[in-house]
Amino acid sequence: FDESLLFYSLEEFDVDEIIRISKGLISHQGASCFLIDTFKSEDNGDAQYVGKMIESTKKLDIFGNKFDVKVICTMQLTPGNEGQKAYLDASCLMDCKSVKTVADLLFMMRKVVNELELDPKNKKYYLQPYKLVKKKRTIPGESSWKEEEITFTEKELEYEYRLVFLNKSRRGQSDLVMLMRFNGVTGRFDEIGLCRRVHRGTIG
Repeated sequence: FDESLLFYSLEEFDVDEIIRISKGLISHQGASCFLIDTFKSEDNGDAQYVGKMIESTKKLDIFGNKFDVKVICTMQLTPGNEGQKAYLDASCLMDCKSVKTVADLLFMMRKVVNELELDPKNKKYYLQPYKLVKKKRTIPGESSWKEEEITFTEKELEYEYRLVFLNKSRRGQSDLVMLMRFNGVTGRFDEIGLCRRVHRGTIG
């Protein structure tokens, strides 16, 4: 799929310029998905930057709906939360948590501390990961899915993992926490399962 990817570099962050370029890609190359990395304020020194962030988000939302394309924006966490706060929510965003009011889906992501969070003996930090497995119904109306515990071998604990928090969803259930395996060489994420709990506080 690498032939389907196009990269554009802008000297300054400008939502209007991003939309202008994107319209051309839709018209001439049939582009259907746009990733903006990293979404931020055009002027962090502006006292009105929070309002401008919301306006920029609205512009991108209107653009995506009008042309029926997906718009994905990445944002940085506040430095004080990186590697510290275990459970992530919109308050952890670097520039403006108010974009949550406009976003259709809001995901937060952080690294997993394997030796703490994937160790079933660690009652404080263990994530209690599980996956949903299809089962045969024995009672009418009974759920066709069952929860199956996930355990990790020593080899599997050598991999990198990420927690993905679904903080907002206009399409269904939110506040889900997904466990993903991450390959930094290929940039690939593989879904492992869900987590029953995440420690509410700092890590370590």
